[in-house]
Amino acid sequence: LYTCTASVNNPRTLFSGNKPLNTDYALNTISGQMEYQLNNLCKGNGIVTNYFNNNSLSNDNVFNGNSINVWPDVSNKDRALNQVHWASEKYYDFLYNNFNRNSIDNNNKQLYNLVDDYGNPGSFAPNAAYDPTARFVTYYKGIGGQSLGISFCSNDIIGHEWSHGLTQFAVNGDMSLGESRAINEGLSDVFG
Repeated sequence: LYTCTASVNNPRTLFSGNKPLNTDYALNTISGQMEYQLNNLCKGNGIVTNYFNNNSLSNDNVFNGNSINVWPDVSNKDRALNQVHWASEKYYDFLYNNFNRNSIDNNNKQLYNLVDDYGNPGSFAPNAAYDPTARFVTYYKGIGGQSLGISFCSNDIIGHEWSHGLTQFAVNGDMSLGESRAINEGLSDVFG
């Protein structure tokens, strides 16, 4: 059983103002220190949000040495991490409160988020994508983070991407081609 802790501060998000974040106090495998992390392990198998920079997992999702559970919100990167984590918690709550569904698979599937500052391979545009094989969402800011906008992690996009996973599990199959893809996109737009 995990103990979820609300953040001491209500850090600023990109689009939703100041919001409390539910975090986990755990061992940072990079530094070897116990730190608060953007992991809410009290909802299903967890809501985890990490920063992915230059194609490598980064410890930047943790306010290094953070033993007081105060989250930075100075940069857009900080606010993007806060936004993605908070909105994913709200998406999980939406499924549970409205449909009595435990995550996208109704079996407590972890909602794993990567906020990527490097960019979508082969694309120069900000974007977000649900990976149907690995079953996580990546939010891209554009090559080198030099995009003109940062709307890749707005609430509707976060809901849209996780709804691709919901559709995948609900129909128990691939919905990435032809008319089924159009249905998948439409359903994701409705739930997003």
